[in-house]
Amino acid sequence: MPEFHTSSAKIAVIVVNFQRSADTLECLDSLVEIISPPFDIFLADNGSGHIEATQLLNYAHRYPERIHFTAFTENHGFTGAHNRILEQIVPVHCYEFILLLNNDAVVDPDFLVRMLGKINREQRIEMVAARMMKYDDRTCIDNLGITFYKCGLASNRKSLADPLLGPCGGCALYTTELLRQVHQATGEYFDEHFFCYAEDTDLAWRATWLGYNAAYADDAMVYHRGSVASGGPNSDFVLYHGIRNSLFVLAKDIPIGFLLKNAGWILLLHSAILIRYLAKGRIKIVLRLYGNFLSGVSVMWKKRPYIIRSQSAIAEQINQRISRKFYDRYYLSSALDELLTPFKPDLVKIRKNYTWQPLNINSLLQTWQKLRFLLVGGAAALLYLVLATFLTEYLNVDKWLANAIAWTLCIIPAYQGQKWLTFQSKVDHQTAFPRYVISQIIAIVLSSIMSFALDHLTDFNAPTIFIIVVSVITTLSYLFQRLWVFNHEKKTG
Repeated sequence: MPEFHTSSAKIAVIVVNFQRSADTLECLDSLVEIISPPFDIFLADNGSGHIEATQLLNYAHRYPERIHFTAFTENHGFTGAHNRILEQIVPVHCYEFILLLNNDAVVDPDFLVRMLGKINREQRIEMVAARMMKYDDRTCIDNLGITFYKCGLASNRKSLADPLLGPCGGCALYTTELLRQVHQATGEYFDEHFFCYAEDTDLAWRATWLGYNAAYADDAMVYHRGSVASGGPNSDFVLYHGIRNSLFVLAKDIPIGFLLKNAGWILLLHSAILIRYLAKGRIKIVLRLYGNFLSGVSVMWKKRPYIIRSQSAIAEQINQRISRKFYDRYYLSSALDELLTPFKPDLVKIRKNYTWQPLNINSLLQTWQKLRFLLVGGAAALLYLVLATFLTEYLNVDKWLANAIAWTLCIIPAYQGQKWLTFQSKVDHQTAFPRYVISQIIAIVLSSIMSFALDHLTDFNAPTIFIIVVSVITTLSYLFQRLWVFNHEKKTG
């Protein structure tokens, strides 16, 4: 535990290093140049080894009145390292504000003054985001805080038009009182099950449920390399922790009403994730992260009671914190471009040889409806496959029971997806949902009868039987749902 020096500083700045001492020293250089407001730096090495710990210790000795150094013998992750420091400094009531700063960031001299200027205790604004720009291209935005989307995933806020949930952990200013109250209400500062990634989203949600608000300091400039110590933004490490922890946030922090209302969007997102990484040959890491989420979801669920106590008073405020957009358009554009890259030469040829014809709008709308039906159905099938495989392979559940559980869990998001995305139906749930369940049962019975008949009355092999059954049942299901389940007087495409 570091010794606390006698100091007039009311601000503690936490910087954690993991195997990037050169970046950390540059970060510290930018901090120690700041004279006002006074602050103390709590520097920790997160199990990087003797050489880096010694480098940081020697640097700390140059500023004995400003830098408190701790060397951990193992890597506790972002959450564990920060928790250990917060457990030391929050209870002693020495500091009024605590700033978290990534070790791969450098700051402008006035950034902290700008962030402090946004604190307003009367309005309970007690967490502040900075303007974080790319280190290598300082005209390009890294993030302006965190935005939470209706697909259930948070991302770097890129536009002032997007709602602000809270600050990114790369540069986040909190009042010590906010952190104290969050810890008192939920038993933790950061959730150490997360290890790293999305832990700032989790903390922002817990603070929001306690009535705190966030602000953004547009003129507080910070320059961030990003995901350097974890192998880069496209590494398996980032993918695993980012998506798994985002699912933990849904289980731990998000109201049931939101999850049910947006189940279709959530299912669509995770189906797209499965498809994207299947195409990239990285499906194993995706299946592992979903499997580990399912094995940890009960732990997250037990941490929900504080939401139940809080949500009635601030439900309307919560809705204002969530973007109405599906997800970050920059990320979606990049992901789509990545998937289409292998096909671009063929697409160019098709475009050159295509003769444009007058557009039939009604035909186009019907085509898009069928595509949405297939997409939602395919997404539900992928989710069913993941759940059934996890239950049988990881939890050793009998196949018949795994099938029943997986089907039950999939039917609600599949229903929501077909109702809101495919058919955009106005039929009430009391009418539509029982019809949907009936249609699914009929589809299961018919597919079983067809499979049995084709297997015993023809010489077709298994793949051929599968293709025939899927084609027929999918067509019948589409017609059944369009004409009966979700039918209403005024249809939209």
